[in-house]
Amino acid sequence: MLHVDLWHYGIAVSPVGQIPAACASLNSFTGTFDIDNESMKPIGLPNFETTGLLNHLEWIKQLSKPMDRIVTFGCVGSEPFALLWILGSTQVTVVEKKADHLIRPKEELELLKRQYPDTYKPGTVKFITADMSKPLQTLFSNFYDLAFCEAVLKYIKRDTGALQRAVNQMARVIKPGKWALAIEQSFESDDMDKMFCKAGLQPYLHIKLPRFAYCYQKPES
Repeated sequence: MLHVDLWHYGIAVSPVGQIPAACASLNSFTGTFDIDNESMKPIGLPNFETTGLLNHLEWIKQLSKPMDRIVTFGCVGSEPFALLWILGSTQVTVVEKKADHLIRPKEELELLKRQYPDTYKPGTVKFITADMSKPLQTLFSNFYDLAFCEAVLKYIKRDTGALQRAVNQMARVIKPGKWALAIEQSFESDDMDKMFCKAGLQPYLHIKLPRFAYCYQKPES
């Protein structure tokens, strides 16, 4: 049996040796697997503890609970599943513009459902293929406890109109008193503050933020 650590951008196999070709289809997953030598199929399923993803997002636990409903914009990895795990949420909605970007996350979700059926129940994770900068009637206003995006806004940075509409969308869908979080390296902090404040949110200064992370709260009234 081989032990495989799957990371965001690579794959490592121990004991040391060549990576079997059959493993290539697994390198999109984030987590730890044991691989059966004969079938080359995973034994066991992803473990966020080994990926660094929990450490990357652990700071979000500083925000007060409950965090029952989450919406994430953009999906290239395991972030939606890790957020649900970390925050003890009951529902996460994943909004991604490109349908092909959701193929691998959907595959990973099926693995998680088998490993952790009490956490990843049917209906717990919902995928929507849509552009966050356009009207989304499928997302209710004042509905979510957290709106999250990472390295997403940079792709529409040059279109200031679309950029502001995307930020407005994040602000619209969260409940009063709840939060919008963005992890973005391509913006100055003043520019982020201007966009989110224009959307009606306020910088949330009561937690320690990692570098390039921004947190905003929707006023109660």
